[in-house]
Amino acid sequence: MRSDEASQIRLLCYFFFASSINIRRFSRTSCVCGWSVPKRSSMILKARRKSVIALANLDRITQWARNILTSNHAAFNTWLQSRSEVQTITPNFGTVVFPSFKNGSVDELCSLLQEKYSTAIVPGKFFEMPNHFRIGLGCEPQTLEAGLKNISAALDELNSSSTIIEGLFHS
Repeated sequence: MRSDEASQIRLLCYFFFASSINIRRFSRTSCVCGWSVPKRSSMILKARRKSVIALANLDRITQWARNILTSNHAAFNTWLQSRSEVQTITPNFGTVVFPSFKNGSVDELCSLLQEKYSTAIVPGKFFEMPNHFRIGLGCEPQTLEAGLKNISAALDELNSSSTIIEGLFHS
């Protein structure tokens, strides 16, 4: 195969697409553009139509994402004020927060959340900050509220078990 044929095939195979993932660089949820290799030409046409629709409605998508993030920031800030064992700078923008856990092990918190509450947070050890954890704010508000409720329940459980252990040593 000649190199100009290979270039033409690559150009035909690659297409522009939009999908529902977070793009932090522009702080827009559910609109990311990129390249992929389809298996069928019908996929190219379908993806091209979807990307054109998404880009034509970028203002509406941006407003939708902004509304979600505004709601989620307010919910997170309210939750943060109710938790003395967690602290961070109150965020006004962005799709993630990175609070610190003052009273315990983030790994233990992550394990408890995963095993008992089916809730995931990202431990700070992956960012060389082991006392921190990451929470995504780019989800639907109901999802965030349920996640924060589960984090609170796990924190309460960890606090009560550490209180019992401390009582054993101070008795």
